[in-house]
Amino acid sequence: MKAIEYNCQTGEITEREMTIEEIAQMESINEISFTNEDIRIKREQAYKERSDSLYIAYRKYAEMGEVEKSENAKSLWLQEIEKIDDEFPYNI
Repeated sequence: MKAIEYNCQTGEITEREMTIEEIAQMESINEISFTNEDIRIKREQAYKERSDSLYIAYRKYAEMGEVEKSENAKSLWLQEIEKIDDEFPYNI
């Protein structure tokens, strides 16, 4: 499983393998039963920690006219959103 990180100071976007501990933490979260409000809060926290910086990079590059970097950052941002939504599915 991959983690995507954005360095706000350098503008560098990196992708790395998640550690065993990170994967175990995600799996333990999925085993606990949460209310939809709990899930909404967890998603909000994950968006702030993991995807907001990718969105900022996407918008920055788009505004600066750096099309290739903008498209790459947008793709990474949308991938991270999808991962977060998959990690914290709402109860039906």
